[in-house]
Amino acid sequence: MTVRNVLCFNDWEIRPLLVLVLALLLALWGLTATENLGLSIPLLRQITGFLFLTFMPGILLLRIFRIHSLGAARTAAYSAGLSLATLMFTGFFVNMVSPLFGIFCPISLWPLMTAISILVGVLCLVAWIRDRDFGAPISINLHDVFSPPVLAFSLLPFVAIASTYLMNFYNTHSLQMIILLVIALVPVVITYTQFVPEKYYPYAVFCLAITLLYHTALISTHVWGWDIQYEYYLTNNIVQNSIWDTTVTYSNCDTMLSLTMLAPIYSILLGIGLEWVFKIVYPLLFALVPLGLYNVYHNQTPHKIAFLACFFFVSIHIFYIEMLSLARQEIAELFLVLILLSMIDRSLSGSQKSFLLLTFTASVIVSHYGVSYIFMLMLLLALVTAGLGYYFRIQNWINWFSNQVQKRISLFAELPMQRLNFKPSARFLQFVIWYWVFLLVWSLYTAGSSTFKSIIRIAHPVINNISSDLLSPAAAQGLGKIVAEAATPLHEIWKYLHLLTILFIISGFFVTIMIRQKGVKFNNLYLLLACGALGICIGGVGLPYFASALNTSRLYQICLILLAPFCVIGGIALTSRLRDLSNPRTRSLQIIAIFLGIFLLFNCGWVYEACLDDPTSFALNSSLDYPVFSEQEILSSLWLVDVKDSRPITADLHRSLLLTGFVGRSASSNMQAVVSDDIDSYIYMGRLNVINNHVAVSDDNDVMASIQFIEISSLYEDKNAIYTNGGSEILLS
Repeated sequence: MTVRNVLCFNDWEIRPLLVLVLALLLALWGLTATENLGLSIPLLRQITGFLFLTFMPGILLLRIFRIHSLGAARTAAYSAGLSLATLMFTGFFVNMVSPLFGIFCPISLWPLMTAISILVGVLCLVAWIRDRDFGAPISINLHDVFSPPVLAFSLLPFVAIASTYLMNFYNTHSLQMIILLVIALVPVVITYTQFVPEKYYPYAVFCLAITLLYHTALISTHVWGWDIQYEYYLTNNIVQNSIWDTTVTYSNCDTMLSLTMLAPIYSILLGIGLEWVFKIVYPLLFALVPLGLYNVYHNQTPHKIAFLACFFFVSIHIFYIEMLSLARQEIAELFLVLILLSMIDRSLSGSQKSFLLLTFTASVIVSHYGVSYIFMLMLLLALVTAGLGYYFRIQNWINWFSNQVQKRISLFAELPMQRLNFKPSARFLQFVIWYWVFLLVWSLYTAGSSTFKSIIRIAHPVINNISSDLLSPAAAQGLGKIVAEAATPLHEIWKYLHLLTILFIISGFFVTIMIRQKGVKFNNLYLLLACGALGICIGGVGLPYFASALNTSRLYQICLILLAPFCVIGGIALTSRLRDLSNPRTRSLQIIAIFLGIFLLFNCGWVYEACLDDPTSFALNSSLDYPVFSEQEILSSLWLVDVKDSRPITADLHRSLLLTGFVGRSASSNMQAVVSDDIDSYIYMGRLNVINNHVAVSDDNDVMASIQFIEISSLYEDKNAIYTNGGSEILLS
């Protein structure tokens, strides 16, 4: 039995599509109105609102520009990206224009509902006018929907939700350990068996990504992590004040529409707290990043290489730990992936490609300043590489190296040499100019000169110290992390596994640019950008004070968007040289799949928990001191915010982050000063402070940031306990 594929809306006839869009809009109005009257159906408004806001505006824009026959994965990625861009810029327009008409609370329920409804109505009308004659609905077999692989992958996110519930309320990680082991076995199953057909790979990538994200995101009932605490404070102020005051900017975060507009819109229209927007909605959107990457990779490599490249990307702990505490970067990376997808998508016409590129580049610039700077640097390095390659005829050198590789690696013997076009096209130059102009305009409009001060602050120490501190572990954060001594032998193995993946990436990149491999055909522009990404990684390792200004792990995460497939290609190239390896291409792929499964188990902390070694994951071990907060700590923080007077609040490094989410960055992390100097203040003590009688303090030297735990036995002397709830305490000095 076949039914119409609901994931390919842009190929439906226009009439049923418009009926569906308007039905969802009316349902959202009705559910919102009934909830305001005190009648509500649990989750219905949230699900309806999420589907409408995340996909419908983008689908209508695809119809307006007559972009069809994308398939389910690309339709979901493009429509979500266009919808998010529409929400951000619509919210920005409403916030700027509404006060001119006497509406001084534009970021509130009814103004936003009205504005978005009018916009969707206009998009429906334009879509009807421009694309009413198209109709080629795609059918899907229900046997595929309910096939064992689809059902198995669909179950994984729900198991992750259940496992975090057990961890939060019963402090047991058994189900977490099981689900992570299952995920680690997936690449092995895919390469050794035919259980998962290639057509299910995109869905498998999405399910694995959201499972890994939820297994950490749903720990605690409050947002956890570092930057996200200030992001929560900033967006919460906008929701409470019902307006974004663009004249007040304390940092570059205050100018990012991915925070100031997108999070409040989802919170207000879905009727959920901002903490759940960051813990549920943003991870769902971020899971579209590996889905989009699969489309980018599989357009240039075979399906299994594309899948393993995506698995490698999501297996690194940065993806499901650090990125979840950087909400604005989650959204920016989605737009960055969509830029790459638009660049290499051969099914798009020139005007369609221009529309998508202009939209997504503008969106990445207003989403995260760090990602926009790094992509700007990639573009610059790509232009320099293209110019040097064209001027010095580097293709001749590539041909010579290709001959050497073919002599030594049997897997690539007698394959033709790769031909790269180093001459940048006029369209690429136009794109770079557009990107730089919009970045300049947005930075000047919202942040004044602070953006350029940030660039100068990064560049100045690099230039001043490059001659004296090049390749110095004391100045180059990337190299410092490589040579740092591991805590235990297992952690030492983890470090060498990471170094091995870097070796794979470098090998795969050079093999790719030298040898034309079977089924591998990278877009020349993609390879030039990958050159830029590799150059940034090398700079992060060798240049003084470069990686520390941007954070090595985040820098690496962004570069992996372009470099991940080279890890698999390089791994295949190196393992194919093993002796007595029958059918080297298939066997090499299977060896890499096993390696990536083991790599995930180290990254997620599974190995350390199983071996009772030094733990690394708070999702598996609640005794790990990390910015993750219990219900008692959240309640005591709210109580303190309500009763505090003019005296400052002090806490250690981790607990001060929780207070930042409620009172801003005025909370001090210098608890040592409180103890030694007897400063008159409130002293906030969290669960692990009380249990372990220690405080977390930062030990930074401008390059390598670390956390130390200092025992303070005299903390309670001459201090009055004014609040305790069994999980935290508040003292008054």
